[in-house]
Amino acid sequence: MRRAVFGNVGTIISFRVGAEDAPYIVEKVHERFDKLDFLQLPNYRTYMKLTIDDTLSKPFSAVTFAPSGFQARSSSTNDCPIER
Repeated sequence: MRRAVFGNVGTIISFRVGAEDAPYIVEKVHERFDKLDFLQLPNYRTYMKLTIDDTLSKPFSAVTFAPSGFQARSSSTNDCPIER
C-alpha cells in the first residue's frame, strides 16, 4: 500500500511523524531533511516538496496556523504558536 501511495504522489506535505514512518518520508526529501528532522518537528511546522507544472520543487519548510479556537503564544524554543 505504501509503495502505491508514494508511487502516485506528486506533492508531499508532512508534519511530525513517528520513527516507523520517518524513513519513508525522508526518502522523498533526503536532499534537505533527515529522519531526526521529522521526529523533532515542532507543532505547526511542516516540510513540503511540491509538484508544480510537472516539475518537483526542492524540499522546504513552512509554518502553519494553530487551529481556530486555540490561544497561541510564542515559545522560547521556537516561534511557533503552541496550545495553552
